[in-house]
Amino acid sequence: MKLMYVELKSGYNDDGPAWIGWVRESKTGRTLYFNGHAFQHVKGYAGNYVDVETDEVYWICLLYTSDAA
Repeated sequence: MKLMYVELKSGYNDDGPAWIGWVRESKTGRTLYFNGHAFQHVKGYAGNYVDVETDEVYWICLLYTSDAA
């Protein structure tokens, strides 16, 4: 599981609801699972994943941490 940023893009510009949480990845990496939803990787959308049940577009990306002192 990876800590990721998930933002709903359908119906929003850059101000959609967003979450930070643990996301499970399929073996191929093309499907992500978060909060009871499955997201399929796509190209050509404002986001980069689509909810397989609702067709809503999401932006999902890995969170990085910095140990800058």
